[in-house]
Amino acid sequence: MRGLRIIVNADDLGYSVDVDAQIERCIQHGIVTSSSLMANAPGFDDGVRIAKMYPNVSIGAHLNLVEFAPLTNLDVFQRYGVADASGNFIEGAIFYTAIDDVLSQAVFDEWDAQLNKIKRSGVVIDHVDSHQHTHALLGLHDTLCKVMDKHQITRVRRKIVPSIPIMLFGKKTIKVTLDKSNAVVGKKRNVLVRRFQLLSVIASSIKWNMVMSRKYQLTDSFSSFREFYMNRSLMISGGRNAVIELMCHPGQPPFDCETQLLASDRKWITSRDKLVNYKIV
Repeated sequence: MRGLRIIVNADDLGYSVDVDAQIERCIQHGIVTSSSLMANAPGFDDGVRIAKMYPNVSIGAHLNLVEFAPLTNLDVFQRYGVADASGNFIEGAIFYTAIDDVLSQAVFDEWDAQLNKIKRSGVVIDHVDSHQHTHALLGLHDTLCKVMDKHQITRVRRKIVPSIPIMLFGKKTIKVTLDKSNAVVGKKRNVLVRRFQLLSVIASSIKWNMVMSRKYQLTDSFSSFREFYMNRSLMISGGRNAVIELMCHPGQPPFDCETQLLASDRKWITSRDKLVNYKIV
C-alpha cells in the first residue's frame, strides 16, 4: 500500500533575513520542499537568493494584503481602512472590509504588481497562496482568478476545511500564541452563533475548493504542519498516494516548536510517504 506524497511548504520566504535563514536550514535538512515568496517584504532579495539556490524547491507567490507596505494603490487601501497612515497594511482589516469594484481592482493591481516583481527577479512561480489565506476570501474569488489567468499560473493552495473529527477527537496541537494587539479582530459571538458560523465556513470552503479545482490544480488535501503532526490519522483525505500540502512557518517566533520539529524530527513521515514539491501537482 502506497503512502502520501507530501509537500512541505514554508510560508513567508522574504519576510526577514532571520526567517529566511530558518527556511533555508529546513530546506538543507531535506524537509521543506516548497516555499512561497513575499514580494513586498523586507527580506525579498534574500528570499530570491534562496529561491534560486535550491532549484529542487518549488516557489510560490505569497500574495499579501496583511502586512508591510503595498506596492500600489496606497491611497485606495488607506481610504478603505486596509492600510494605515504610515503606509502599511493593517493586519486583519481586509477580512472585515466590504469589497466593492474599486477595492477589488486595487487588490488586482497589487497582486499583479507582486507577481510581476517576483517574475522580474528571475524566480519562476510554481503556485499561488497568500499571507493569512486572503487569496481564498470569497469577495476576491474573481480577482484571484483574473490575476492567475493573466500570469498563466495554474496551481493554487486549496482552502483549508475545518475538521470536525479533529475538534472532537484530536490531540492538542503545538501551542501557538500570536500577537493580535495591532490587528483588526472581529467581535466574538456566542456559542450558537459560532457553531453556525463554523458550519457555514465548512460549506463555503468545500464549495471554494470544488469551484477552483474545475479550472486550476489543487492538492488533494491541505493542513498546517502542526495539525498533521499531532493528528495524522484523522487528517488523511484523498486516498492513498494522495498529495497533501503541509503549511509551516520556520523562523517565526510563535512557531519555534514547529521549526524545531521540522529540523530534527521525521517520525511523522512513514516509509511509504514521499516528499515532493508543487511541480508535481
